[in-house]
Amino acid sequence: MLRGVSVPMADRPMARAYIAIPRDVIAADTVTGADLYIYVGGRYLLYRSGREAVDSRSLAKLRRRSIQMLYIKATDRPALDAYLARMLELRLADAASLEDAGAILRDTVRASLRLAFQTFDDGHAIQRVREASEATVRQIVEDTQIVPHLVRFAVGDERLYVHSMNTAAYAIALAARREEITTGELRSIGIGALAHDIGLATADVRLLSRDESALTESEHAYLVKHPERGLGVLEEAEMDDPLVLEIVADHHSNAIDLPLHVQIVQLADSFDTLTNRPGRIDSGAYRALYTLRESIEGRYEHDLLRDFVLMLGSLELEDEATLTPLHPPLEGAKPAFRAPHVA
Repeated sequence: MLRGVSVPMADRPMARAYIAIPRDVIAADTVTGADLYIYVGGRYLLYRSGREAVDSRSLAKLRRRSIQMLYIKATDRPALDAYLARMLELRLADAASLEDAGAILRDTVRASLRLAFQTFDDGHAIQRVREASEATVRQIVEDTQIVPHLVRFAVGDERLYVHSMNTAAYAIALAARREEITTGELRSIGIGALAHDIGLATADVRLLSRDESALTESEHAYLVKHPERGLGVLEEAEMDDPLVLEIVADHHSNAIDLPLHVQIVQLADSFDTLTNRPGRIDSGAYRALYTLRESIEGRYEHDLLRDFVLMLGSLELEDEATLTPLHPPLEGAKPAFRAPHVA
């Protein structure tokens, strides 16, 4: 039986007394430890006690009713955090294959990013991104071959989330090859890569999918300023990791003295953009790498692109890409590179 708590309309869904969480982070037949609410007619209605399991039929009913978000009281945040961390570790431990583990991580990252991009300055949402990043780092460091199962082609409304996951997967795998990158820096690179485009959270998905040549002057100006907006979002959420802030602020900078962690995320971001553009999945990895070699010459660590190529060549990727051989061959390139799956 639903019990209601009156809440002024102006407080939805940003009321600080309640925190929005994506429905899909709740696993069927599990006990969250936090009371779950739905928002109906200006009221938060108790949907399920934190001591009761949420069964699969109830979740299916929420999906049929198009209820995307549930809510918890802010005071129940620690209980929810513990539940989500526990469920992620259990699901990854039970994964039968790297493909299954990759799917679990993609779902977790998508839910975390959706929450962060919808609530913007909520430090709790940023913490969810941090935890998703740490899980991703652990899995990639343990076995780099999970990367092909994390990377997907970005389509439709999911494009921003998928691109962020792809960028993080490439960046973490590259950073893990660099001896000078510490474990702490690796975690920061993961967080920064996942959050690098948070300044685009309010952008219309149609704008993100439009070819640059079709943008108006005002649209172009809006997109260009997204690193600045993203930095503001993270500062408002009290993100105090300087590496993360630098990555978000400078991931489109053309400066010649960028720190290595920014270079790594820039490279991963650019590669995924070049090989993962809507309607233009025909450019191929080789052509993208040559484009990158020309654009970063003299600005990046001299062997960073080579490490990136070797990292790609070490992966056991599945679907053939449309590759255009270019000459002279890029040092370290291997013809085994194949395209991401289509989501």
